[in-house]
Amino acid sequence: MTKYYVIPLMDSNILIPDREGKNISISEYVKKYYPRLAQLEEERISIIYSGVYDAPFTAKQQEELKNNALQKEEVAHELGIPLQILAVSDDDGTYEVVTHSRVSSETCIFLDVREQPKNIYLTYYNGEYIRKVERFMKRKDFIVIRSGMQKTMKR
Repeated sequence: MTKYYVIPLMDSNILIPDREGKNISISEYVKKYYPRLAQLEEERISIIYSGVYDAPFTAKQQEELKNNALQKEEVAHELGIPLQILAVSDDDGTYEVVTHSRVSSETCIFLDVREQPKNIYLTYYNGEYIRKVERFMKRKDFIVIRSGMQKTMKR
């Protein structure tokens, strides 16, 4: 049975190959190649931790989180990269759907919490995502899967 995953770009528990082929967490990949996005994520986390643990966010925190999310979207748009990675799991393993790069985690629960129904997954999968993820991964060779066919593309 096919499983569909929508993985936030700053997930520290999901591993992908970096440009040298070594498996690193998506968050480490972003820190290494897209430091501005990593900085915005650290700012988001500090906003979250600035409040009281068991209290709702204050209006100020909500506004700061909203502004942070908008900044993150702008930076990602300028860089031409997605804010999430789309992955599929089938008999061959788990992989990013466009580049066919392997996606893994130390334990399966980290992927399981990112599983989404197919209809939610498909709202993210479009031509814009395809262009952005190719730029994000910057792979010379990648496999494109369309209409059940696979072919290796060279840039």
